[in-house]
Amino acid sequence: KSKSVLDAGWTAFRSMLRYKVAMRHGARFVETDERHSTQSCSTCGARGGPSGPEGLRVRSWVCDGCGTLHDRDINAARNILRSGRSAALQRTEIPGLQAVGGR
Repeated sequence: KSKSVLDAGWTAFRSMLRYKVAMRHGARFVETDERHSTQSCSTCGARGGPSGPEGLRVRSWVCDGCGTLHDRDINAARNILRSGRSAALQRTEIPGLQAVGGR
């Protein structure tokens, strides 16, 4: 039950970002998949960072592929940003924008 409450909260948050912030200010709102964002190296793309529940305690790690030292949160943010930008470049329109009247 608590998972469904959490999911509903994230859904509401995304809706607010999309309609109240992004569209109001002329920004693009792009949803992207954040899976493996903490495990993949934001420098070379190799996947070898800490994983599983025990890996959540690891706050920094060194990539086996290129030797870059990563802060877990900063690395994930870079990967999510790259993924979002890539998804935005592939889209030619923002879903739902036509329904709002093109504003």
